[in-house]
Amino acid sequence: MDEVRVIEFAKYDVTNLHPLAIVFMLVMTVLTVMPKRSGATLALLAVCVLMPMEQRLVVGGLDVSLLRIIPIVAFLRILVRGEFRGYDFGRIDRLFAFWVASGSFFYLIRGGPGGFVFVLGTAFDALMSFFVMRALVRTPIDAVKLWKQLAWIIIFLSPLILFENITRHNVFGMFNYEGFDIAVVRNGRVRATGPLSHPILTGTLGAVVIPVFFGMLAGQKKQRRLMVVACVAATTITLSSGSSGPVMAWGIGAFGWSIWAIRKRMPVILWSIVGMLVVIHFIREQPVWHLLLRLSALTGGTGYHRFHLIDAFINNFSEWFVMGTDDTAHWGWGLQDTTNQYVAEGVTGGLLTLILFILLLRACFRQLQSARRAYERLYGPTSALALLTWGCSVSLAAQCVSFVSVTYFGQFLQFFFFFLATIPGLTRFERPKRAKAPARQASSRAPATRPQLAAG
Repeated sequence: MDEVRVIEFAKYDVTNLHPLAIVFMLVMTVLTVMPKRSGATLALLAVCVLMPMEQRLVVGGLDVSLLRIIPIVAFLRILVRGEFRGYDFGRIDRLFAFWVASGSFFYLIRGGPGGFVFVLGTAFDALMSFFVMRALVRTPIDAVKLWKQLAWIIIFLSPLILFENITRHNVFGMFNYEGFDIAVVRNGRVRATGPLSHPILTGTLGAVVIPVFFGMLAGQKKQRRLMVVACVAATTITLSSGSSGPVMAWGIGAFGWSIWAIRKRMPVILWSIVGMLVVIHFIREQPVWHLLLRLSALTGGTGYHRFHLIDAFINNFSEWFVMGTDDTAHWGWGLQDTTNQYVAEGVTGGLLTLILFILLLRACFRQLQSARRAYERLYGPTSALALLTWGCSVSLAAQCVSFVSVTYFGQFLQFFFFFLATIPGLTRFERPKRAKAPARQASSRAPATRPQLAAG
């Protein structure tokens, strides 16, 4: 029988600061203003992954999570140093801004003036997190450094998560409210949470970083030891979460790398999968998303809830498609818990917000694909950047599958913003301008200059 833990959920408008959190934030603030941009990215990642969102400061009625402080400091650093110069506002930037604006607008329309502060805060967090990281990660070199930093953070976090899984004591519980120091147990299985808000998010974090670490392992000989350890550490985090969704995401990552040799046939593979799902949908008595229920019989988890939620979401299309809806509890038992990112987008901001979210993901995939092909032509199919971009594509695919069983929130949502913000920098390359030769020495037979990666 599972043990029941009594927890005290997050309180807003109440200061909750641990002395160690204050010291940690001071150190991260100093790191943020250091001359190198890599110091700021390390601080952003460390606070995002290691600092529970329940740590907050209330001043004059203004509720400020510590997760919000470092992005603000980084933004001020960028303004003072003029690091927004040369910023290329591209397709991913526009879609991200439209997506956030759409969800915020429709939520505000439904909630009225009373929800203005909440909407303003969530929109501020999203835009600040994305565009600050976007300004700091401007080149492929910056992106490589960021993923190395994240590897060290995962290696540091892994033994703490494993300790929680073994002893049922969460060392990060001291930063949270009462009850969070005791690990969750379901069906006799310990589900480690760590600094994040839910075991599924903790496991998903470990699962979705592995494809990127593996890409760096295969492409950079100097970093192989680090990335091997990071992959083992991330796998430990995934398994310690005791959740089926992250294990499925881990499997998607492994499958993504297993088809590396036939990556050029990905359009055929993807359309074949889509066609197969369409056929299954029409030949079976139950809809194709009923497979989630069958799959949960093998992996465990709440497959019926996921199936029922998608089914109700489609059946109640007329209720949410215009501007979303405030309540889904009447759709069925337990369906007030919208544990599906796609459903959450539609419920929050209607069909437009859901479409913008899908277009944003599509733009990220296409930009990664274009960059990978370019890197393969320039430096070879096994070059570091080609493998890294493929790893990011696989990671994004794993997250797209995870969205069926989880809704991102808290600091993991901020991590997702950071992930998206690194893609334009990773995929940015320029062809250097050819120097003009003197008139007498000019020759039409001069060899073309090889394209180079953009400098910082």
